[in-house]
Amino acid sequence: MIEPEGNLPIQSLVDNQAKLIPTGSTVIVLSPAHPEAIIETVYTLERRGNHPIVIYLDAASFDMVESKEPNRSIEFNFRAPYYLVRKGDNLTQALCKSAY
Repeated sequence: MIEPEGNLPIQSLVDNQAKLIPTGSTVIVLSPAHPEAIIETVYTLERRGNHPIVIYLDAASFDMVESKEPNRSIEFNFRAPYYLVRKGDNLTQALCKSAY
């Protein structure tokens, strides 16, 4: 199992790498980061002319945060397609059903 390591926020990672991604590219953002951080990341990619797709890992369902209650009120306010994945989900089904 891969464990999250490091302390670089997703927005900083994208800011550092975005200049290396050709304009018009599809970029998959796979993260348990707070939805607000993901929204900023998506806006950054869209401003650069890229096409982000978000795969959001519900951190609570993976026991990655203090709360054991899954975040059932996740709302993203952008046009990019996104997929919600929780622990125990069938990954194929989760990725076939956009939460967009």
